[in-house]
Amino acid sequence: MIIATATALDVDGLISVENTCFTTDQLHRRNFMHLLKSKAALVLAAKAQNTVIGSAVVFYRKHSKTARLYSLAVHPDHRKHGVALALMQTLEMDALRHGCTRMKLEVRCDNARAIGFYERGGYLKTGEISGFYEDGQTAWCMEKPLKTNETAAS
Repeated sequence: MIIATATALDVDGLISVENTCFTTDQLHRRNFMHLLKSKAALVLAAKAQNTVIGSAVVFYRKHSKTARLYSLAVHPDHRKHGVALALMQTLEMDALRHGCTRMKLEVRCDNARAIGFYERGGYLKTGEISGFYEDGQTAWCMEKPLKTNETAAS
């Protein structure tokens, strides 16, 4: 498996993963093309045998120490093989390089698998937003302090 910054050549694969993983709130071709050009976003593609099997999108705001995980998706055929963890670790390292000290995200309150994954990764629930998703579902807000090598050694 390879984790790399996505390119325009990956968009069809990114869309395939997106459509397989989500029934609402999907990113579309135009969204991905815009994000790939944005200096405020990082789009990652996880690939196995040159096929996109996972994706992740993080947003950065100027003068902010908080990165926002916008999307993390792994094709169902490739779950439980460390793809999500590799994507998340890559995002967190990139956020640290951007000077961020925290990563935040929103996750559907009915997505127990994702919530468990984030909790195992050190994310804590910080709040909730009613009606956050297209279908009216509530989102849990979660956040994690990012550790630099200096803080990890303490």
